[in-house]
Amino acid sequence: MVISHSMKIQTEGKGQIINLTPQINDYLFNVEITNGLLCVAVPASTASIITMEYEDGVEKDLRKLFEDLVSSRKKFAHDKALGGKGNGVAHARATLFGPSVTVPFTNRKLALSVWEQIILVDFDLEPRTREVVVTFVGE
Repeated sequence: MVISHSMKIQTEGKGQIINLTPQINDYLFNVEITNGLLCVAVPASTASIITMEYEDGVEKDLRKLFEDLVSSRKKFAHDKALGGKGNGVAHARATLFGPSVTVPFTNRKLALSVWEQIILVDFDLEPRTREVVVTFVGE
């Protein structure tokens, strides 16, 4: 059986980190599937889905990591292609982290570690309304 849900998430962009786990757990509690796989995806080229410990210290560390890996001061050819919009950095960061994660679940409980959460990261330079697709596959 396959069941999908779509969530609309309003973001601020600029590396905003949003915990999706509470909404996903609500969906999981109400689906007709007890055991299987969950796929969470964001159909966007400037956003990512990751897992991490969701707390202020880790969030600050992750924001620093984004800057260390792909500096916002770097010039991208993509920026010129869009007339100077300047979101090449957002595309590069999203490429590194990817658009989706897959997590098993058993007895309607996600197989995440104690502190691990499912997170949306919006790298775009402007606020966006993101669609997040949550798909459960199983029995």
